[in-house]
Amino acid sequence: MKKVTAFSFFILLAFVFQAGAYAALTPRLAFSSSLNPSTFGQNVTFTAHVDDSTLVLTPTGLVTFYDGTTSLGNMSLIGDSARLSTANLAAGSHTIKMVYGGDLVFNKDSTTITQIVNQAAPIVSLVSSLNPSTFGRQVTFKTKVDSGSRTPTGSVTFFDGVTSLGSAALTGDSALLNTGSLTAGTHTIKGVYSGSPNFKSDSATVTQTVVQVTPIVTLVSSLNPSTFGQNVTFKAKVDSGAQTPTGSVTFYDGATSLGNFPLTGDSAQVSTSSLTGGSHSVKAVYSGDVNFRSDSATITQTVNKAGPTVTLASSLNPSTFGQNVTFKAKVDSGTHTPTGSVTFYDGATSIGNVSLTGDSAQATATNLTAASHTIKAVYGGDGNFRSDSTTITQTVNKAGPTVTLTSSLNPSTFGQNVTFKAKVDSGTHTPTGTVTFYDGATSLGNVSLTGDSAQATATNLTAGSHTIKAVYGGDGNFRSDSTTITQTVNKAGPTVTLASGLNPSTFGQNVTFKAKVDSGTHTPTGSVTFYDGACSLGNVSIVGDSALVSSAALTSGAHTIKAVYGGDGNFRSDSTTITQTVNKAGPAVTLTSGLNPSTFGQNVTFKAKVDSGTHTPTGTVTFYDGATSLGNVSIVGDSALVSSAALTSGAH
Repeated sequence: MKKVTAFSFFILLAFVFQAGAYAALTPRLAFSSSLNPSTFGQNVTFTAHVDDSTLVLTPTGLVTFYDGTTSLGNMSLIGDSARLSTANLAAGSHTIKMVYGGDLVFNKDSTTITQIVNQAAPIVSLVSSLNPSTFGRQVTFKTKVDSGSRTPTGSVTFFDGVTSLGSAALTGDSALLNTGSLTAGTHTIKGVYSGSPNFKSDSATVTQTVVQVTPIVTLVSSLNPSTFGQNVTFKAKVDSGAQTPTGSVTFYDGATSLGNFPLTGDSAQVSTSSLTGGSHSVKAVYSGDVNFRSDSATITQTVNKAGPTVTLASSLNPSTFGQNVTFKAKVDSGTHTPTGSVTFYDGATSIGNVSLTGDSAQATATNLTAASHTIKAVYGGDGNFRSDSTTITQTVNKAGPTVTLTSSLNPSTFGQNVTFKAKVDSGTHTPTGTVTFYDGATSLGNVSLTGDSAQATATNLTAGSHTIKAVYGGDGNFRSDSTTITQTVNKAGPTVTLASGLNPSTFGQNVTFKAKVDSGTHTPTGSVTFYDGACSLGNVSIVGDSALVSSAALTSGAHTIKAVYGGDGNFRSDSTTITQTVNKAGPAVTLTSGLNPSTFGQNVTFKAKVDSGTHTPTGTVTFYDGATSLGNVSIVGDSALVSSAALTSGAH
């Protein structure tokens, strides 16, 4: 601050008292926080600066600090500053205001700042009252939420993994939860503090170990001894007193599993009619669950022998040659499934020996010929069942093939070879015999089947639509059949070329134009029309593959000569052009005088003759005497005349 002398002070004081008659001075304010953002519970000091913008006078008085509309206190200015400290700001955003009360020289004024107070982070801990515990025992979990000088509020939710065990409000700095429902095993117990306006949410975990309990397993039979084929139910009971085990029981006949069944209440049972004759050690093995250990019990079951019923059925009767027919033999004994095998016969020929699956065996015949067949199934018996057999009559009818016909190129173009392929298919069997191919009523050939197919190649199909038919003649097992397709043959595009016998030519010369229409292996027919521009030079029939036209009437200049082939039944119309250049002809010009020598003043006639042989030139002739024109005269016939009597004496 500037130093004020005694003289300047009195001058300023006089100015102030003079100014006071009109208005007080406005102070300059500055406002700051010692810690922004701060955390809940931290002490924050707010400093208000009040001074004169000229730095000559020092304001006096009080500054009031506000948190929103709530006063935080009044502080006197010391020098140009007032300070207030507080640790009671709640978490959140605060509008802090400083209000300068003014004095005799300076006006009252205020300003604000925004103070951010973040939530505090508490320390969360979790302990168990009994660890490890035994399945079924009560365990108390205690969560403590500590933040030093302040006591958090809110609640704690307890979790077993992701499963909530319940919530409890904080009492003091702790929350408790009791549970007796923890399953055996290792549990991650978590206490989650929910947080409050001033404290962040946080959590802590503890690993709780719960030990399994051992149950008592008993096993009984519903019928002992039993007869082979009778149903016997084995019941296993798993008991543990106050708690009911869960899980399943696996029943064994020796080392063979009879099935795995879940406990219903404290019991599980299995029924079976498949115990073979003899003495069986039946065992029930409780698998255990999360809370109970595995255990087992055994009994001895005695089973006496029994006998089967054999039936035979066909999957398709009557069937058609080529179809697979499955014969199924069922060996039934009521509640039990026989073991062993069944041999199937077509007359005296074995179709195969097949082991029983469940109570059945089946064999598939793929080559039964068309006829009536006696099919027999012979069950060979096993340790528990006697041998037995049965028969049925199987009728097999003749089959019909599927005939398809394809073209190697459809549509094709006139002149191209096209191969037609007929396929005679019957699924699993291959027909024999031949296929005859027809173009309409015309045979394209008779071809033996190779594998399931025959093919014929047509080399002369005319342009147009053709009905191609493939007729399979049949054989001993397959009926005759046929199919058709439509073969489209498009006209061929010939190659048209045009040549001149003399190019360039001279006016008056005869020029021959030759058009050649070529298609490779075939010769087009028809005619060619020749054009000079839009003017026809003539229509000429093709001889061999060519047509000729001659003209001596072409005027001098460039001519577009065009040859247009008109097409025929197998070839499309086409054309081509050449440019024929005709040069002007050179005539013979002669000049004669009607009087030579002549005398000055006499009339002299000059005759110019323009000759070109076969054609008569047209136009005019200009006569000159030196560089002086004697006149321009049109040609009459092959000559032009001019007369003059103005020739001066001398040589001209």
